[in-house]
Amino acid sequence: MKLLINGFFILMMAFIQPSTKVPDGVKEAFRLGSAKILSQYMEEKIALTLPDVDDIFSIQEAQKKLSAFFFSNKPIAFTIQFEGGKDANQYAIGILKTVNGEYRVNLLLRSNKISQLRIEKD
Repeated sequence: MKLLINGFFILMMAFIQPSTKVPDGVKEAFRLGSAKILSQYMEEKIALTLPDVDDIFSIQEAQKKLSAFFFSNKPIAFTIQFEGGKDANQYAIGILKTVNGEYRVNLLLRSNKISQLRIEKD
């Protein structure tokens, strides 16, 4: 009986996994400081905020701005502090540790594509 109950809970956990997780590729892109990988997860237009930038950019423009940011702020670590969402909309708040200090990262995704990205000094 105990085995049956444990099996039931394990089966339920497999089906209850939240579908509102930020894609692992996005997290890995931040860990590596790869604007190229990150750009694969962007919508055609993205609202991008960096310490010296705040505007809406095409994927190519955003990739250039992020490349410059990562060049000046080599990542050491990236951790997600909170993530959630509903349906196809996801959001996440993370901490990006760089050689120049910590940055708060706010992500807004629609259908696993980044529509808004904010990287601000923590």
